[in-house]
Amino acid sequence: MSKQFRLFIAAILSVFLLGACALGDGRPPATLYDFGPLKTNDLVKLPDNMPVIKTRVHAPEWMSENLMYYRLNYVNDQQVRFYTESSWNTNPSRLFKSRLDSYLASAGGTVTGFRTLSPTLTIRIYIEDFGQHFTTPSASVGHVSLRASLWVATRSRRSMFPVMSFSAQFRRR
Repeated sequence: MSKQFRLFIAAILSVFLLGACALGDGRPPATLYDFGPLKTNDLVKLPDNMPVIKTRVHAPEWMSENLMYYRLNYVNDQQVRFYTESSWNTNPSRLFKSRLDSYLASAGGTVTGFRTLSPTLTIRIYIEDFGQHFTTPSASVGHVSLRASLWVATRSRRSMFPVMSFSAQFRRR
């Protein structure tokens, strides 16, 4: 075989391989979800003299993607699995922070991400669990577990309130 013929065959094969890569795997694109519109009918108004509020939300490294995860507790409750056709529109910590900031601002608070000279109230949230847990193949609960700390800073002093843990389960209706 001549060198030109081999190059021609290699070029043709390359075109076919690149074309096959462009076709994808045939699955539909993932459906994106968020928390939906903020419901303000149960909103508790914050006091007028509230300090400026800063929020920080942290999550484990495996929650840094926008994937929705679940656990099959009846098989192995230590194994995290991810949905392939559904995902969040951003990672859970950003989604949670965005909702918390929106809620606080709607309740009358001044929310900022910047340093300020005025007294600040910093809310730090540590998400520990944010997923769906199946107890049987047909029964599941949504589970959210987090720790929260509250810091108050003035020009001369910074103090922390005790860390509190929260956990909630949501059954499908």
